Amino acid sequence: MGVQPAIGGCPENRPPSARHFRSAWHLVGFIRRGAGRGMGGCPGNRPVGLTQRRKGRQGPLSSSERLCVLASLRELFIRQGASARMALWTLALASLLLAGCASAAVPAVAPLAGRSAAGQTLTVFAAASLAEAFTEIGRGFEAAHPGTQVIFNFAGSQQLAQQLAQGAPADVFASADAQQMAAAVKVGRVRERESQSFARNRLVVIFPPDNPARLFALEDLARPELRLVIAAPQVPAGKYALSFLARASKDPGLGPRFGERVLDNVVSHEENVRAVLSKVALGEADAGIVYVSDISAARPARIGRLEIPDAWNPVAEYPIAAIADSRRRELAQAFVEFVLSAKGRAVLAQHGFMVE
Repeated sequence: MGVQPAIGGCPENRPPSARHFRSAWHLVGFIRRGAGRGMGGCPGNRPVGLTQRRKGRQGPLSSSERLCVLASLRELFIRQGASARMALWTLALASLLLAGCASAAVPAVAPLAGRSAAGQTLTVFAAASLAEAFTEIGRGFEAAHPGTQVIFNFAGSQQLAQQLAQGAPADVFASADAQQMAAAVKVGRVRERESQSFARNRLVVIFPPDNPARLFALEDLARPELRLVIAAPQVPAGKYALSFLARASKDPGLGPRFGERVLDNVVSHEENVRAVLSKVALGEADAGIVYVSDISAARPARIGRLEIPDAWNPVAEYPIAAIADSRRRELAQAFVEFVLSAKGRAVLAQHGFMVE
């Protein structure tokens, strides 16, 4: 459920602009990076302020502009389904930062403590199903590029595409399907010719380790009163799940109403595939449909599985591209090439993805 903190909107009820969303994302990134190592301040212990650039000059945000940035933050939390505690914590810090001094700006890139100011930060937007694999790839990329820090934003691909459309700053986008990459191309954040497929995935049915619903075959998914969790239809994993059910319904052994009966058992549509995995692993559902990579060798004892035959199992294609307006285009392209390299593909394969 979305969170709606008690923060006002822009003056005269006008919607926040793409520029306000970009400022909001810079602020979130600054808070997240600062929280892990203690928030710093302006020289002389003055509070940190957020500034904007106007006609080549940099100055503090006006009170109305601050309201617009806070409204943007609120909208981002609502669309991402952030927890109330996280949303209010970040908004509270944001309010303090926005009310700060005019002489210090919240940087789009905040260097880590002890790191040279010349170090670069790369922001990668990646599908939630890539979390473990890309975290490992990120460490390898940092080792190969000393002084570079890779920051990930993992979420449903449709959420990431929406954030890019709203102007969220990023350097690389890795999607779980071509449709969301096409959405980023349509709004000009990605150049179509630069999108490359780097991995594939398949679906699998999962259930809790104790198998409370006694699932032994795919036809059991249509049993009345079974609690099934899948990703929302607009999420790539949800779209692929619907494709699987449509294909299975054409099998004479299951019958044309198989998919309909299975969907009658859905108790929750999740915003990303990792939320499906979490609910099933915690026993909050009897079954779920996720990617094979989600239950890789890293968690063999946490979950049970039912294989989906190839004839019914859609193949998920994962494209990646550098963001067209990235300030670190060369570094972003280097990250894409690292993912496509033998080292990157080996990591992906270890986490259950199919690679060439």
